[in-house]
Amino acid sequence: MTLKLYGVQGSQPFRAVLFLLKMKGIAFEEVFTMPGSKKEQPLGSKSKTFREMCPPGIVPVLEDSDAGLVLWESNAILTYIAAKHGMKDLYPTDFAQRAVVDQWLHWHHGNSRTFTMALFAPVIRPDLELSEQAIQDNKKRVAATAKLLEKQLEKTQYLCGDHLTLADIAVYEDIGQCQPHFCDLFDFSPYPALQRWMATFEKLPSFEETHKVLAKLGKIFKKQKSSNL
Repeated sequence: MTLKLYGVQGSQPFRAVLFLLKMKGIAFEEVFTMPGSKKEQPLGSKSKTFREMCPPGIVPVLEDSDAGLVLWESNAILTYIAAKHGMKDLYPTDFAQRAVVDQWLHWHHGNSRTFTMALFAPVIRPDLELSEQAIQDNKKRVAATAKLLEKQLEKTQYLCGDHLTLADIAVYEDIGQCQPHFCDLFDFSPYPALQRWMATFEKLPSFEETHKVLAKLGKIFKKQKSSNL
C-alpha cells in the first residue's frame, strides 16, 4: 500500500479526495484523523505526531511512500493524484483547459468554501472558535456564491464545460451537503441549474459509498433545528 489518506469523512475536503480515489479505483489506506483534536489515540490533527507530518494540523493529508511525499491542502492533493495517474478527463493536459480548472479550484477557497464556514462549521466544529462576525461575513458570501454558480451552470453542464473535472468535485462537497435531503442548511429553490448540477453529481460512480456520512450529519442538524423551534 503506497497511499495513505488521513482525515474523516465528515470533512468536506477529505471527502473530495476520498471520492476521487474511490471513483478511479486507486488503492489507498484510510487513516482516521480527527480534525482539531490533540489526542494521539485516536489520532488528532493537532497532535504532536500528526503535526510532525503536517505542521498546519489540517486534514486531509496524503502520504505517498513511493514518492517520499506528504501533501496537505485538498486541491493540491486532487491535482497531484490526477496528474500522476493521467486523469486527463478530470484535469486536462491542455494548458488553457487546465487553467480553467485551476481557476475554479482557487476560487473555491474563498467562495464555495463559505457554505461550510457559515452554515456547517459553527455546529460541527466548535473548536474553530469562529467569531460571530466571521460567521456573518461568510453568510453574506453564500448567496453571492450561489448566484455566480447558477449563472455559470445555466451555460454549461459542469463548471468547466460539458464534462466533469476536479473543480466540480471540490466545489460540490461544501455546497451539496447543504441540500434538504442531507443537512438542510440552505434554500436552493431559486437556483434550478445549481440543483440540476448537484443531482447529476450524485449519480456518479462511488458517490453513495463515499457520502454515507451526510445522512448521519443531517440527523444532527435536523435535531438541532427541531430543538430550536
